[in-house]
Amino acid sequence: MKEIRNIDPTKVNNGAHRMFMESVAKILAEYEQAIAAHPKTKMLTAEFGKLLQQEKACMGLSRTSLRTAQIAEADHERDMLFTGFKAVVRAFTKGTNPETKAAAKTIWLDIAGYRINNRMQLEQQTGVLYILTKKCLTQHAEEIELLHLTQYVTQLAASNDKVSQLLNLRLDEQTGIVKGALRATRLKMDEQFRLVVKAINARMFLNDDESLVPIADFINEMVRRYKREVIPHHKAKATNEESNAGNQKGSTPGKSDD
Repeated sequence: MKEIRNIDPTKVNNGAHRMFMESVAKILAEYEQAIAAHPKTKMLTAEFGKLLQQEKACMGLSRTSLRTAQIAEADHERDMLFTGFKAVVRAFTKGTNPETKAAAKTIWLDIAGYRINNRMQLEQQTGVLYILTKKCLTQHAEEIELLHLTQYVTQLAASNDKVSQLLNLRLDEQTGIVKGALRATRLKMDEQFRLVVKAINARMFLNDDESLVPIADFINEMVRRYKREVIPHHKAKATNEESNAGNQKGSTPGKSDD
């Protein structure tokens, strides 16, 4: 009697799991008429297809975090501070006081050199502003003090740090969401696969349904290949090592079998 063999999909990585399930979906679609001949296999296969789409979505998941609104607010506040800082420095470069004019030109060279603007990619702008504010408060501390901008730059640096912290929080949260969603979907997918296999096996056993044999042959070949090439064989490896150790222990040192 033809029967689809068992496999434990939980033992493979995400990429291999998706490839296996996609291959199953393709063979089921290829023999759609045979599957649809019985309402049970038709219903289970349809649900299998839906879960496969969910798994694909989870692997390429890109969600809008609850942090997004907080980031937008902090980014706007930072942009306002930077715009004001840039305007003040530029005004000093056109002033009449030689000392403040020279100090402003030194700062302006960095602003222009880093090409900072509010349309930059968020993470990039955050990184460049970190470098600029740190430089202003250390290397150019005297120039900033001369322009009476120390407190302003300190505030800009704090605002930039806030954006950075929120970006890191969002990244951590998104990573957790992706992992959790994918794990849950995989479990549902594995259970649905077992139900589909059970239904197909039942039809082949009870009804002697030959129309499903190509599906069984295809899946069995995949199961065989995955068990041989993809799924780890820790127990088998350990057994071989123990066997080899036993053979070595049983042999007499210094003597050959000849």
